[in-house]
Amino acid sequence: MTPTNSQLLVTKTRLPQLPLGWVARPRLATKMSEALRHKLVLISAPAGYGKTTLAVEAVRALGKPIGWVSLDAADNTPALFLSYLVAALQHVVPGLAQPILHALQSPQPPPTNLLLTALVNSISAYDDDLGVVLDDYHLIESRAVHEAVAFLVEHLPPHAHLVVTSRSDPPLPLPRWRVRGDLAEIRADDLTFTAAEAAAFFKDAAGIALSEQDLATLESRTEGWIAGLKMAALSLQGKQDVSAFINAFSGSHHYVLDYLAEEVLNHQSPDVKEFLLETSVLERLSGPLCEAVTGRGDGHSMLHRLEMANLFISPLDDERHWYRYHQLFATILRNQLANAAPERVNVLHQRASAWYEGEGLAEEAIDHALLGGDAERAADILENAAPRILGQGRAPGLLGYLPKIPEPLTFSRPWLCIGFAWAALMANQQEQVPRMLARVDEALAGGPDRLSPASRANLPRSNGHVLSIRSFLAKAEGDTARAIRLSEEANRVLTGSDPEEALARAVNSLNLAACYQATGDVAKVIPFLGGLIAAGQKGGFPYAVLTAQASLAEIMLQLPLLDRASELCREAIAEGKRWGGVCTLPGTDLAYIVQGQIEYERNDLEGAADSLTKGIEVAEARLNWESALKGYLHMAELAQAQGNAESALAYLGRAENLGPWATAPVEVHRMPAWKARLALRRGDAITASDWARQQEAALPLFQVPNYEDEYAYLTLVRLSLAKSECHGLPTYLDRLARRAEEQARGATAIEALALKALALACLGESSAAVKALRHALSLAEPAGYVRTFVDEGAPIAGLLRKAIAGGIHVEYATRLLGAITPQPPGQLGQPTSPNLRAGPEALSERELEVLNLIAAGLSSKDIAAELFLAIGTVKKHTNNIFGKLGVQSRTQAVARAHERGLI
Repeated sequence: MTPTNSQLLVTKTRLPQLPLGWVARPRLATKMSEALRHKLVLISAPAGYGKTTLAVEAVRALGKPIGWVSLDAADNTPALFLSYLVAALQHVVPGLAQPILHALQSPQPPPTNLLLTALVNSISAYDDDLGVVLDDYHLIESRAVHEAVAFLVEHLPPHAHLVVTSRSDPPLPLPRWRVRGDLAEIRADDLTFTAAEAAAFFKDAAGIALSEQDLATLESRTEGWIAGLKMAALSLQGKQDVSAFINAFSGSHHYVLDYLAEEVLNHQSPDVKEFLLETSVLERLSGPLCEAVTGRGDGHSMLHRLEMANLFISPLDDERHWYRYHQLFATILRNQLANAAPERVNVLHQRASAWYEGEGLAEEAIDHALLGGDAERAADILENAAPRILGQGRAPGLLGYLPKIPEPLTFSRPWLCIGFAWAALMANQQEQVPRMLARVDEALAGGPDRLSPASRANLPRSNGHVLSIRSFLAKAEGDTARAIRLSEEANRVLTGSDPEEALARAVNSLNLAACYQATGDVAKVIPFLGGLIAAGQKGGFPYAVLTAQASLAEIMLQLPLLDRASELCREAIAEGKRWGGVCTLPGTDLAYIVQGQIEYERNDLEGAADSLTKGIEVAEARLNWESALKGYLHMAELAQAQGNAESALAYLGRAENLGPWATAPVEVHRMPAWKARLALRRGDAITASDWARQQEAALPLFQVPNYEDEYAYLTLVRLSLAKSECHGLPTYLDRLARRAEEQARGATAIEALALKALALACLGESSAAVKALRHALSLAEPAGYVRTFVDEGAPIAGLLRKAIAGGIHVEYATRLLGAITPQPPGQLGQPTSPNLRAGPEALSERELEVLNLIAAGLSSKDIAAELFLAIGTVKKHTNNIFGKLGVQSRTQAVARAHERGLI
């Protein structure tokens, strides 16, 4: 789901304005320029030392692409922190790392380490210097966020920099980075005003001429503390005896701050002072928000007035719609408000909550309701907002409210408990789900009169959501039968037409489809996916449509209806481009990969390489590791088919590296069998045998496997064939083929029947072998299968020749036989096919077959017997080969064939 501006507060990623009265400090500008040669620049000092101003000045002066994030206490979840970090980078480099924002808005974002890896890769791909400032980092308390920042610093490329401003040293491995030279530090001693800077400030910015003695005294009393100097300048306005005022200063910074704040406030008019106190409850201020809180009608003009008076207020955007108070000043104001009118604090927060709710900003409304002591109102807002928050992929954010809402309020709202349960499920915190569902049951048992308005309104759909959540839990626990039963029941309950219920049905249908597919009963999946496509197109859910189309194409690939599968893939790819514009929508990655499988099966190796490559590119850009894993496995298969064992192993390695994070349990489960099968294809029976010995307990050979284990069992069969240990295989493979046909999985039936034919031939039962092959060919020919047979290599070639001799699918079998000609090693993306391997005049498939037998040392008589041809026909083919290759003898023909890569 693509993030929108409404989901992130844009002012947080905008460079703040330099304050009025700002004094240039060349020595610090130089220090910052030198510091930015390091990965991390830490500006650490107590409040009021000008950390933010220095960072703003440096960003403006250096002229490099440096993003900005104004952090606050709400940014303590990795998802929100990363969202603002990426948004800040995009403000200076448009489009950078956009897939990460897509992933963060998905219902179940990938693990944080994967997101960080993708972010580092995106930054590395940007050639010029790049940086980002994290302002007010001391507000971050989350260990997960600290770990994310540490990961970034460890892995940033040399041209990327992170600037952190903080009131205290963050819990990061600073000593290690200091020793390695990755850290530059700017401390309070660096930030304090020198005497010359203080003099320039009072003379140029404040318009006050101080004697050297007064400056020295003030500098000594404030220790160059910028906030203190600014407050002193305000307090000195209109003072007749400047020296006496300055000499009255004493004590620590905090006492000075309290004293100066009192002086500043006492010099304001009553209406300004009241405005300052009442709006101090706000983190950010705008004219309309201030008017709603104070009841005044001059919010914007008052904010402008405060800015002009330099009353510790800073604009957050160039248009000056939003402002914030200096945090220290705001703290003083809040303390003053709490002391002077404590009964007003809750009222002001409640007014702010009402304004934010009216603006559709639920989270801010909830926060102020909680600060205003109205937890019940916060729970009501959250209960209504939970579906929208979940729909925007912010499950961790929703869960963050769980400890903030008193349990009695949460547990008396079953609809809110359902929202928390969904959020826990999406955030991989399944241990919380049963407790929430138990509370739902308890609340519903109390009767509708005891429910909140939102829970009563959603009562008809609550049971459907509970059933759907329980279905997801059952599937995660491996109880597929129960998951199917619960999902089917949920769909019977969820019959409403509103968007939220339609979305719930769509999510439930995807789970149900996955359950049926896991059992191998793929035909039952089709109606659910078809319905999801129709609902998604009607409701405008493009991601649901693309995912369903690609998933349905996978099913068609198994039926096997390759033409329909390819059609669905093309539709998904076209719609993904139409909906996504220049930025292809996720969902097309799987469509590309399924299309690559179809092209591979039909022996279009060049097309397969292109489609699989595109699918992997989209999957990795969109952080869809399940599709990426599938893509790498099929690329390994393709590389092996081209004779490039080294590339095949490399692609398997990439797939294995995704393993711990990929959400593709079937493929991860099959990974060892993939490796064993490809080992067999390159003649490495030792590796395959080692794998088989490790699987003896889990995969007893003649047991009929469940659907997810079929790939591994068929790999064991191939190993037995390679060892000529074929007793019992025909009966076993017949059982697998029959079950696959009963479940409409023609692809598996074709594979099992082809292997059955090879097993029968191994046992010397030639007639039965040809009969089994006939059955396989009859299923495969309408779909245009090639590689299922070709990948079995020479053993299947002899059976194809016998089929041709017996008049069985002659044209199709002849085409398959021609495709079995060995191919030389090639590079992915540039596969070698028979047509591309010919000389000035292409050899026919039969001529290539004769040529390979010549190279094997067979005489014309032996070739005739092998191919069921007349000796005269063989001699004719041989003469044609000589002519096309420009040679005079068999020896020359074989040498020329090797030169051209024909054998």
